[in-house]
Amino acid sequence: MKKEESYLKSPDLLPIAHSEKKIGATGFAMMWVGMAVVLAAFAIGGAGVQSLSLTWVVVATIIGSLAIGLFITIIGDIGIEHGLSFPVYMRAPFGTIGTHIPSVVRGLAASFWFGINTYFGATAMNAILNVLFGFDNWFVCFLIFATVQLVNTSLGIKAVERFADLAAPVIIIISVWMYASLSDQALAQGREV
Repeated sequence: MKKEESYLKSPDLLPIAHSEKKIGATGFAMMWVGMAVVLAAFAIGGAGVQSLSLTWVVVATIIGSLAIGLFITIIGDIGIEHGLSFPVYMRAPFGTIGTHIPSVVRGLAASFWFGINTYFGATAMNAILNVLFGFDNWFVCFLIFATVQLVNTSLGIKAVERFADLAAPVIIIISVWMYASLSDQALAQGREV
């Protein structure tokens, strides 16, 4: 008699050995830079740090990013150490049916975050295109920005890693340039307030 396959087993849910993982430590580091430097976080959190000097804003950003990285690592330890995916290790506290609850909540949060980041990215893209070429259409920029993100994601995790490898150094260079060129302005505005 042939043993029936369980609907709970899928090749996508099996543990992954460290040697078989598609992304290395450098790739994760580059993606972390991209996650730490997010326009939406700066725009939303900017109001809370207006009274701080630019140096303290940078220090607070670094501390916050490191804390988030630490918490993500602690929470994801079982996935990192044993190669288990989120839906699999959520079966322990929620059961095989209940695991859909945290998965859906996580998906909803990711959808909202995608929309917020796409909005801020499109706003920045529109401002750059307006300055460089006089093009001013936020909705078109939103559609282009969302499409590029979706296409990059659909190409797989290696495509995301390659994009992060390109974007992270650019983000760091732009951040250093902005700090060097805008710190005097920020200091002057801080004295006015």
